[in-house]
Amino acid sequence: MPKVAFILILMALCTSCASSQKSGSSQFPIGAYKIRSAQVDYYGNGTYRIFDTRQVYVLGRYKIDGNVITMTDTGGEYGCKGNSNPAKYKWNFDGTSIKFTLIEDRCDARRTAMLESPFRKLGR
Repeated sequence: MPKVAFILILMALCTSCASSQKSGSSQFPIGAYKIRSAQVDYYGNGTYRIFDTRQVYVLGRYKIDGNVITMTDTGGEYGCKGNSNPAKYKWNFDGTSIKFTLIEDRCDARRTAMLESPFRKLGR
């Protein structure tokens, strides 16, 4: 009987893990995304990088609160500076792409890029 209980617990945990990445999940889907000819990487340590094969465009930090992402550019040639930081967007992940909806962003370049979403997830 203990073996059956263990299997049932394991199945419940696996189901819980699988459902955490489905659409509507409150867990931000870190990873690599494609937007135009660039790649956006969201890392588990709360940082992001926008780049292509030639250069790094933007470096920054992000925080997640439910389905809201707060982004602060910290570097890169096209990073937003000064009072244009931070920016807030609602995010929604459908399992293959992430889409951002504007809450507040005083940086024109970042706002244009973010609203050009959805960003298509790379790899699996």
